[in-house]
Amino acid sequence: MAKPYHILIIEDNPDDAELIRLGFEKHDEFFLDFTTTGEDGLKKMAETSYDLVSVDFALPGISGLDVLELVRESDRDIPVVMVTGRDTEDLQVVAFQKHATSYVAKSVDSFRSLPHIFEVIIKEARFNIEKSAIQKDEARARAMIRCVLKNSPTGIYLLRDGRFRQANPKFKEIFGCGDEDLIDAPFWSVVSPENFKCEMPEKNEDGISLQEFGVRRKDGSICWAEMLIIPVVYQDDKWILGYIIDVTEKREDDDELVRHNRELTALYNIIMRAIAAAGDVDDLLDGALSDALIGLAGMEGGGIFLLEDGRPVLRSLRGPLEDLVRFMDRHPMEELLEDPQIHAADEEEEEEEEGMRFWASAPIEYQNKTTGLLVVMGRRGYVMEDEFMVLLKKLARQIGCMMEVSARLRSR
Repeated sequence: MAKPYHILIIEDNPDDAELIRLGFEKHDEFFLDFTTTGEDGLKKMAETSYDLVSVDFALPGISGLDVLELVRESDRDIPVVMVTGRDTEDLQVVAFQKHATSYVAKSVDSFRSLPHIFEVIIKEARFNIEKSAIQKDEARARAMIRCVLKNSPTGIYLLRDGRFRQANPKFKEIFGCGDEDLIDAPFWSVVSPENFKCEMPEKNEDGISLQEFGVRRKDGSICWAEMLIIPVVYQDDKWILGYIIDVTEKREDDDELVRHNRELTALYNIIMRAIAAAGDVDDLLDGALSDALIGLAGMEGGGIFLLEDGRPVLRSLRGPLEDLVRFMDRHPMEELLEDPQIHAADEEEEEEEEGMRFWASAPIEYQNKTTGLLVVMGRRGYVMEDEFMVLLKKLARQIGCMMEVSARLRSR
């Protein structure tokens, strides 16, 4: 059933009003109210909601044009049809200048056609009102989306054909880039493959994946982020929607906690080996070297020397013996026993390892004297030098304590 149409007819001529009424007699969907003056018509409009107003041009009191002008001051959308017995081009121009919706010249035929004319006008007005409401809702939604994107603590971006189409301020902040570096640029121009380290990749059956990755910003700093990647198909186009959270601080805190736990475990295990008193001295040193290499994450090998009759004797080894011998040949023992040190690799090792290998040493002390040497070998990319040297010194001292405790327990 069609929605009913409520119409106000402002017509001072009773004969014309009757003809209009007769024209609507067979149309039950129309409900008509009549007034004979513009003043009464305006009062009616203030009290009742109408779908359309039909106003005679010539009225007693205020004219039809005045009514039209007053209606438009309060309502720009309601259809207002100007009806007149004087059909002139100038009058039509004036009516439309004052924003009349339509114009009808009085005649028997036109009065019969009013139901159809009014229905078409009302339906168009309702459509325009709905369209305007949708457009306003869409504008509000777009404004809300812009506000969310601008203020979101999460980085958000859109890719199409592998290129950035949109990215919010947080994304640019995380990656340390601006619009000029980003929009329409390929993804891998921002996240260089050589700087992209992906961890914990997870993907479900819909292609949605969660990844943690590290990227080197333009300023050289490292950013760690968790990224939720969602494939989207819109109007046959394939897009990628991404959400990114900067987890650099959390990652650093987690790494710090893991590092401390690893270091404490290594130091604890070394001293517990002495208390357990299992095996001979070489067994103790083998276990202590293993613990030290675990505590010093990223180390690939090393050795423990004890001084016997003033000469260094290798008592524990991890890794190639020839590498350790070559290192010892390059460094006088008296210098190695002075302080904990980091040593560059020799030229041959630099060529073999592309300049990444290094050596480190720390003197071992127990029974109040220097009695040995801890040597380790690894790659610079895995360590922070200051923290590494502090731990190396602690491990060498702990190995010395282990030897002292073991000697005392064995002498009982």
